[in-house]
Amino acid sequence: MGQNRTVKIVFGALLLIIGLGAAAFMLANLAEDLSLWIFGRKTTGYVTDQIAECAGAEEGEGEMTCEYFIQYEFLTSSGEVITRTASVAAQEWGGVAKGNPRWPSQKPEGFSPATGVYQEQEQVPQTTMGGAEQGSPVAVIYFPPYPQHNRLDDTRYILILLLSYLPFAVIGGGALWGGWHLLKPATMNGSPEWPHQKAV
Repeated sequence: MGQNRTVKIVFGALLLIIGLGAAAFMLANLAEDLSLWIFGRKTTGYVTDQIAECAGAEEGEGEMTCEYFIQYEFLTSSGEVITRTASVAAQEWGGVAKGNPRWPSQKPEGFSPATGVYQEQEQVPQTTMGGAEQGSPVAVIYFPPYPQHNRLDDTRYILILLLSYLPFAVIGGGALWGGWHLLKPATMNGSPEWPHQKAV
């Protein structure tokens, strides 16, 4: 009886840890997304660089795999220029290098390479491939109180992105329920620890 209870406590504690971890991960990322989806401001940014990091296909290691990044900058409503490097799909990375318009002839005042910028992602490989085309416009959304919190505009995918949280909600909720069910006292489970009538 005591050993069985110990096993329940161990598994219950593990389930609670898993549930809390899943819930914390989901809430942190959901708060980050909602801050942009609800309070974000949309603007147009411009590509300043294209970067690709490729690995494999050396000494018979198999197929080459690549990760693609674009660096863009945009002007906030307060006149601050922000720069960020973002990961993109291969199609998007290749698309911005094919005949897209360059910098507009009249950029907003204060929009120049000499202006101080913020680099959010530092550890990005500096291998440029494919002939980067500077000046391609990209849709950007940013959080006005803290414009360094920004990304390529993904608001058209809100429904899909919200559905991606469903597995975390199910796993987190199920683990929390299971952990609590295993850890709660036996008297709360409807199986009292003491017999109704003690032996005299």
